[in-house]
Amino acid sequence: MSGTLLSDFQYPVISLCEDFVVIDKPEGHHVHPPEDERQRRFVKPENVVLSRLRRQLGLYLYPVHRLDVATSGVLVFALSKESARAYARLQELGRIEKTYHLICRGWTEDEFEIDLPLESDSTKAPVSSLTKFRSLARFEVDALPGGKYPRSRYALLEARPVTGRWHQIRRHLNRVSRPIIGDNEHGDSRHNRYFRESFGIGGLCLRAVGTRLSFENGRIEEWGTVPTPKWERIHDFVRAHEIARPDLTSGGACRPRADLPVV
Repeated sequence: MSGTLLSDFQYPVISLCEDFVVIDKPEGHHVHPPEDERQRRFVKPENVVLSRLRRQLGLYLYPVHRLDVATSGVLVFALSKESARAYARLQELGRIEKTYHLICRGWTEDEFEIDLPLESDSTKAPVSSLTKFRSLARFEVDALPGGKYPRSRYALLEARPVTGRWHQIRRHLNRVSRPIIGDNEHGDSRHNRYFRESFGIGGLCLRAVGTRLSFENGRIEEWGTVPTPKWERIHDFVRAHEIARPDLTSGGACRPRADLPVV
């Protein structure tokens, strides 16, 4: 929202139909106020999507879709209790497909899955968690200061979480030593700082680019985003440093680190 008065800012609406409203959420905005009162004190009201979007549209909205504060992209709200229940049922049936793009440290296979249990954010017990990934591009840059290799490798990935755990994509990639760039909670501060200070790419490099709902009666609802200025810059940066035919015989596989506990 740089250069825009807060009072003038409006969330970009991707779709407004009979059942749902879909927006492109900026990074740094909470879907709703944090449940923890101590955290809530530090959240500015203008950075809470639910209340602000209700005022913007003049509609009562039901939050049905969680998106991390630091993540930008497709965010869905229901316009009625019935639509909210329908969304929840689709989620239970596995009929909602969410697609994300991200930048991670290191290269990966063309396609791979991470099927590792993660600690539940409510019970703290390990629960089954599955994320599917596809490599969209691999690139190299000069090694970050103090690195032990002459070049540093990174990848642009597509992620499709099959289950919906808290910070699932971020924690899964951390578990296989492929942290997302800009992730202050589960990432690598050295690489985060390198991208921020050397390339002008700050914040979490994770964006929700699409959501698809497949109803039992055959109806399909599908929404996507266009790149923000930050992601246009990321795409240009990846293209400028992309390795067309990378050698994956060294360091291309993603395997869980045996020394890490379930997180």
